[in-house]
Amino acid sequence: MIYELKQKIRYSKWGDATAKWLEKTPVFVPCFVILNWMRFAETPDIVGTSKEETQRYFAENQDKITKVIQNLADETSKKLLLKIINRRESGCFVLKGSPQDQYFPKDIIHLSDEEVFVDCGAYTGDTIAKFRETTKDHYKKIIAFEPDAMCSHKIIEQKIPHCEVLPYGTWDKKDTLTFYANGKGQSCVEDLAQAREDLKKQGKKVTINLEKIDNLPACADMTFLKMDIEGAELNALKGAEQTIRKQRPKLAICIYHSNQDMLEIPLWVLSLNMGYKLYVRHHSHYDLAETVLYAV
Repeated sequence: MIYELKQKIRYSKWGDATAKWLEKTPVFVPCFVILNWMRFAETPDIVGTSKEETQRYFAENQDKITKVIQNLADETSKKLLLKIINRRESGCFVLKGSPQDQYFPKDIIHLSDEEVFVDCGAYTGDTIAKFRETTKDHYKKIIAFEPDAMCSHKIIEQKIPHCEVLPYGTWDKKDTLTFYANGKGQSCVEDLAQAREDLKKQGKKVTINLEKIDNLPACADMTFLKMDIEGAELNALKGAEQTIRKQRPKLAICIYHSNQDMLEIPLWVLSLNMGYKLYVRHHSHYDLAETVLYAV
C-alpha cells in the first residue's frame, strides 16, 4: 500500500520530492486515501466514458471479447485482459502491473542488431532511451514521430545516432488535426477536449500535420512499430497496413485509451491474417493506463 501511494504521488503534481520523503518517513495511511482513489470510478479520465457506458459497450460486444480472448497467445494475456475489462466495468481503476520493460518485455520482444524502430508518440525520447539500452546501441535506425514541438526538440537535442525525428502525427491519411498539448506527454484532439477539460485549459492549442506511414520512405523497412498516440492508434495502424503486410514488423500498440481500442485493435491485427501471436501486458502500478498489445 505504501509503495502504491508513493507511485501515485510520484506521478502527481507533488512529484519525486514527496515520494522520496515517503521512502524515509513512516506514515499512517488512512482509509480515505483509498476512497479518494475510487473517485476515478465516476470520471472519464482513462476510459473516456462513464461507468454505465462502459458496461453497456462490453455487454453489447461479448462476441468480440470472446474472439480476442481466444486468440491471445498465453494464459497471462487472457486472464489480464478479462481482469482489465472487469475493472473498467466496475469503475475500480486501480490495477497493479509491471512498469519494467514496457514495450520490450524479454519474454515477448526479441531484438536484433538490424532493428528499424518506428516510435509513434516519441514524447521526449524516453522509449527510445530504453530501446537503445536494450539493444546496447546496436540497431540500424530510429524513426521518431512527435508532433509536440516542445517534446520533439528535446529528442533532437540528444543527437541520437541514426535517429530521424519527424514532426508529424500518424493517421490513415494525409491530413491536419487541431489538438491541445502541454509538453508533458499529454495531448487531446479538439473534439475530445471536453472530456479532458484540464488539458484544454493548461495546454496550447496547435494544429499539426498528419502523415500516413505507408507514404513515408523512412518507414519502408521498419522492423518494430510502437504506438502510444492518445487514441489514434487504430487509424494510424490502418495508415501503415501496406508496410506492415510487407515487413511484418513487431508491434507494441497501446490499447488503453478507450474501451473500443481494447477490442478493435487486436481484432484489426487478427484481420490481417499474418500469423501474428498476440500478447497483452499491463505496465502501470496504480491505474488502468499503459496496457499494451504485443504482436510478434
